[in-house]
Amino acid sequence: MTLPIIKTLEDCADFSKTVEPFLPQLYSFPARLLDAIKGDESFLKLYATTNPLISGFAISLILGAVFLVAADINGNYSQVDRFWSLLPTFYIAHFDAWARLAGIPSKRLDLLLLWSTVWSVSHLPALLTSHGCLTISSRPASRSTIGGRAAMESAMKITDGRLSASMSQSGPSISSTGLSSHSTRVHCFTALRLRRTSSCSRLESSPR
Repeated sequence: MTLPIIKTLEDCADFSKTVEPFLPQLYSFPARLLDAIKGDESFLKLYATTNPLISGFAISLILGAVFLVAADINGNYSQVDRFWSLLPTFYIAHFDAWARLAGIPSKRLDLLLLWSTVWSVSHLPALLTSHGCLTISSRPASRSTIGGRAAMESAMKITDGRLSASMSQSGPSISSTGLSSHSTRVHCFTALRLRRTSSCSRLESSPR
């Protein structure tokens, strides 16, 4: 049995009926996957005889491990954000493919996959550009973008100036540990120059 037996709408939200009966498939999935790699079992049979929710969760665990390793290598712990517009389509395709293999009507899944693919493709250029995968953008910068960058750079210069003036006025009263008598704030400004760098400036407030 690869799908739960659902008789009422309430059964769809019942964990003991929709998920729990198939958890053993998740526990045995690594061993069966190794058998498939060795050639003792076909990948198609493994995929078709596993509950799609369980196999989807197994895929999520694998992707999570990949993102964790990539994040540790790159020092960027938001690796999954690179694929935020692709993963929904991927999982819909997973359920659609399983339904076709199981002989279940999939017209609604086909339609959902079509529109999700269109949505993912429409977001792909912005996705690549926002993460620095495309170094040259064919879209000209708008006035609002240029104005926003100028305003941000101006704010950062003003902040740096205030910080320098404050430090010079305080003089000897601020030592290596002299900030204990002054409350500080940390204002982080996102630098829009390369769309992927940030700068943090520390502002000194009035003495307590």
